[in-house]
Order: sequence, then structure tokens, then C-alpha cells
Amino acid sequence: MALGVIAVIVYVTRPALAQSYEGLAAALCAIACGVLLVRRFTRLLAEEDKLQEQQLNGNQATVSPSDPNPPDYKRILLDHRRKREKTLNTANIEHNDPT
Repeated sequence: MALGVIAVIVYVTRPALAQSYEGLAAALCAIACGVLLVRRFTRLLAEEDKLQEQQLNGNQATVSPSDPNPPDYKRILLDHRRKREKTLNTANIEHNDPT
């Protein structure tokens, strides 16, 4: 903000300055705008990091399993398939048995 005020003062008093300082006001305005953009960007990143940290802290409670020994779904599925195949095989043997 201070740089912006300085740039405006220099721009207004430009006729009193020497020709070598003619572009100084525009340069100071550009620098002030750049500083403001960088400041807003860093604040945005800090806020985003804070929100992500809050989300991670909030999700940790839901991610941790309530059951210390979760079921092994792969084993359960294999057991179910074996039982089904065994049932189908015994049904085919009984159906094809000519006696």
C-alpha cells in the first residue's frame, strides 16, 4: 500500500522531476501491484493448507476402522465359490446318476 501511495505522489509530481525519472512512477505502480498479487496468493495458499489440514483431521476419525480385525473378503469369497461349486457338482452327480 505504501508503495502505491509513493507511486501516486511521484506520478503527480512528475513534471518537477528530471527526465531520467520519468518512468519511475509506472515502475513503482507495477511493483506495488506485483506485491499485492503475491501477498494475496500467499494468503490463499495458507488458507488452502489450513482447510486441507482440517479435512484430514476430520477424516481421520472416519478412516480408522472400528473393528481391529476387519474381515478377509477375499477368503470369504473363495469359500463361498467352493461351497457353490461343491453344491453344483453334487447336484450334477445326482442328476446324471442312472441308478
